[in-house]
Amino acid sequence: MSLKTILNILLLDSEGRRIVAKYYYDKPVAAQKPYEKKLFEKTSKAAARDEAEIIMFDGMVSVYRTSADVTLYVSGGQDENELILSEVLNSLYTCLQELRNGSFDQKSLMENMDSVFLAIDEHVDNGIVMDVDGAEIAGRVSMRGDDFGEQTLTQAITAARDTLMGALQKL
Repeated sequence: MSLKTILNILLLDSEGRRIVAKYYYDKPVAAQKPYEKKLFEKTSKAAARDEAEIIMFDGMVSVYRTSADVTLYVSGGQDENELILSEVLNSLYTCLQELRNGSFDQKSLMENMDSVFLAIDEHVDNGIVMDVDGAEIAGRVSMRGDDFGEQTLTQAITAARDTLMGALQKL
């Protein structure tokens, strides 16, 4: 039994072209784009906007969901649990929505590619699912919330105020 459950995460545009592709197994680069094109052709007829759709394709279980002009895919082995794949997909979908204030499209993802890659990496590390809380991951990626960044800023302001007050008292 392996912890590696995710074989790939793909974000394709409305014509099946790659926006982001993360493969967690040795698929030759020359075989990746034809695979993505065939997968998109197979799934483009169904409108998976409100919930994840499941398909068995090329010996893998793939779940996918569409937002505006982007289709997200999460794939695992043929024996993989679809619920796990679906949780990762829905969490990534939620995370991208949070990062883009409610909805996302190809243009917004391209303009914020660094956040997209961070979001994917926070979800899955080398094929192993790390977290499936999309809202929490979005907070970490955008550095919002009560985390280290805000505490450090508060501490820096307090330290600067104390130093300034000490310097003024010496005058």
